[in-house]
Amino acid sequence: MGILESINPAASELFSYESVEVIGNNISMLMPERRRWPVGRENDRGRGAAALRLP
Repeated sequence: MGILESINPAASELFSYESVEVIGNNISMLMPERRRWPVGRENDRGRGAAALRLP
């Protein structure tokens, strides 16, 4: 869960990554370090990544 399978050109430009750099990696690599969750913890409370809310 949370593994990037594709990235569109706009997101690639926004995050300054080529698609080959992100595909196969966890989506948390696109988040600022202070907002990242430890790998495997996104379902700790029985909720999926969709429940993640950023202020």
